[in-house]
Amino acid sequence: MKTLIKLSAMAILLFVAACKKESKPAINASLSGKWQAQVQTTDGTGMPVRITPPTPGYLQFNANGTLEGTVLDNYESYVIKDNTTLVFTADDHTTTQNYRYTITGNELNLVPDGPIHCFDNGCGYYFTKAN
Repeated sequence: MKTLIKLSAMAILLFVAACKKESKPAINASLSGKWQAQVQTTDGTGMPVRITPPTPGYLQFNANGTLEGTVLDNYESYVIKDNTTLVFTADDHTTTQNYRYTITGNELNLVPDGPIHCFDNGCGYYFTKAN
C-alpha cells in the first residue's frame, strides 16, 4: 500500500511538471535600459566611424517594449524575435525592420537584417550601457 501511495505521488508530481504553461519570451534583462551611441556606420564603406567623444545619442529599450532615444528615433517599439533578432516597428505602426543583435558585457551591436540589410563588415550601430 505504501508503495502504491509513493508511486501515485510521484506520478502526480511528474504530471504537474509536464503540464507547465508556456510563457511569452521574457525581455532580455541585459537589453533593457539606456544605451549610449559609440559607433555608427551607415555610409556603406564597411569601416566603423567612431564617435569621439560620444554624442548625446542614445537608444533606450523599455521593459514594456517601447523605444526612446535619438538614435533610430523613427522606431517606437521593439519585440525580441529570437536570441539574435530584434524587430523594430516604426512610428507609422506598420513598417518594421529586423536587427541582428549581440550583447557582450556592456556593449550592444545592432546590424540591419531585413528588409534593409547590411552587407559590409562592421556595418551597424554600436552602443555601451549607460549608467
